[in-house]
Amino acid sequence: MSKKLKLFILISVILNVILIGIIAGYSFQHFGLKRGDEIISLLDNSSLPEEKRNSLKKKLREVLPNENKRKNKQEWRDETLAILTAKEFDIDAYRAQLEKRHVERSQNKNNQIEIMTELVSQLNQDERKELAKIFRKNRRL
Repeated sequence: MSKKLKLFILISVILNVILIGIIAGYSFQHFGLKRGDEIISLLDNSSLPEEKRNSLKKKLREVLPNENKRKNKQEWRDETLAILTAKEFDIDAYRAQLEKRHVERSQNKNNQIEIMTELVSQLNQDERKELAKIFRKNRRL
């Protein structure tokens, strides 16, 4: 191999290692700690009485994504795909399936709104500012 080719390969390897490091760092920062975990951490450090903190954390965990919700979503997706790929398309079953998902999502969103409203109403101004930072960092509310 010529010196130029060896140098090119060495530079390429170095740049790829740097690129992988940047991507891994971004991924950890972006996906490492979820908003729900940050809110629960904020609650742990809040001035609320322990009983109230635990109650709010329990309610919050109920509406956050978890394994059961992921399983239900996958089951819904499988059922919907079965309807779509059936030999005879059943439009009523498809509508019912979409309506079912819409109702579940609406109920979950309403529960999230109620719990977050209750949580925010009990935080002091500094804690609300910390919560605002969490929401600023994670744009999906």
